[in-house]
Amino acid sequence: MDKQIDEKKLQKKNQEEEKKEDALKIKALLKKEKDQIMKETIQKKKFQIRLNNISKFNKDEAEKVRKQKNDWKQGQIKGSKKFQEYLDNYEKKREIEFSYRKEKIQEFSDKQNQASVDPIIKKNKELKEDREIEQYQDKIYIKAYTDQMQKEKKRMQQMEDIREISDQMINRKKMMKEIEKNDDKKYLQLGISKY
Repeated sequence: MDKQIDEKKLQKKNQEEEKKEDALKIKALLKKEKDQIMKETIQKKKFQIRLNNISKFNKDEAEKVRKQKNDWKQGQIKGSKKFQEYLDNYEKKREIEFSYRKEKIQEFSDKQNQASVDPIIKKNKELKEDREIEQYQDKIYIKAYTDQMQKEKKRMQQMEDIREISDQMINRKKMMKEIEKNDDKKYLQLGISKY
């Protein structure tokens, strides 16, 4: 009788120990699963932080390039306007000079009206030759000025391209440092180790 009681107690004790072992195993499995979920969550947060930083940098870079191109375009428009103003003023000056010469010729013609017309013809021919020489010189000057403007525009474009490439390289380095810096800040705020 006592032996049966002892066996039942021992059996009960064994069952309780098995239950405890099973409970510990279940607890260990739950902890492992929880740790895995936590690890994946941390990785997702790290990845999202990096994506956000890269996205912000790309937007800032696009806006900066757009502004630089717009500024360069405005500069070209101003340069073209100044050149057009120069041509307009030059044409007005030439008209005034031509009108003045015409008046002088008319005065000379009136004074010599009673005399031979040969001197007038000769004077007109000289004035015409002078005017043709000046017009030719003007054409050469305008062509030289236009060529210089084109060379200057090309040089400015090349400098702008070089500066844009240089700025992009510098900004990419800054971006990488800024991303690393922002990552570190986010990790510290979340209490997460970066490595």
